[in-house]
Amino acid sequence: MHPEAARRPSAAIGAAGVAFAVAGFVLVHVVFAHLVFWLAGMFVAETIDGPARTGAGPALAIDLGLIALFGLQHTGMARRSFKRATAWLVAPGLERAVYVWCAVIALFLVVACYQPIPDTVWHVDHPAGVAAIWVAFTAGWAMAAAAYLSVGIPHLLGVSQALAWRRGEPPPPPPLVEGRVYGLVRNPQQLGLLVAFWATPHMSLGHLVFACAMTVYIFVGMAFEERDLAATHGEAFRAYKARVPRIVPRLFGR
Repeated sequence: MHPEAARRPSAAIGAAGVAFAVAGFVLVHVVFAHLVFWLAGMFVAETIDGPARTGAGPALAIDLGLIALFGLQHTGMARRSFKRATAWLVAPGLERAVYVWCAVIALFLVVACYQPIPDTVWHVDHPAGVAAIWVAFTAGWAMAAAAYLSVGIPHLLGVSQALAWRRGEPPPPPPLVEGRVYGLVRNPQQLGLLVAFWATPHMSLGHLVFACAMTVYIFVGMAFEERDLAATHGEAFRAYKARVPRIVPRLFGR
């Protein structure tokens, strides 16, 4: 048990910590909704396929830098070494909430500061093709959402941990989910995001850079995540790993 895990905070500090976690919970959904519409080119003033605001070279450098910043935050802060190094600063029950807030800020910076590169890579005009692509786009986000629900959104976004900390209890351990969409692939969140990032009837060069860079990040992140799951759950995860494919669903039985 973490040495600070059993220390119950004062009522005011506990309430403030829970409020901090709940605010992060809300903001994640707001920023993700903006991300969906930003990629789809709907309902928001600036989109990933918008007109150029700077030259292609500077835009590429900015865009790759933003995604690298997001990837470093998202993967680096999840590592045990980072958590040990910051344990003196952050209560164990608020570690996840702080992570969520930093992820929100990093993702907001990507969406707000990303520089479009409008050169067309592909464009689909046929109504059936456009409809199929939007179905895939929607299905990708639906799979990612189903994965979040399977894990438990309050736990995933730090609210459960903050509530336990307020009661003076240790943070609940990360669950090993094997059912629902996790019975199809081991990384359904990542699969859904990959589909959503690539499914578009109009692929601009800026959108292609985003999809390629995020694909690289997702596969790197999966490797770290599965290593942590193996360390946490041991044989249970190794048995699950042997049964269920990593990212590509099996169309037929083994």
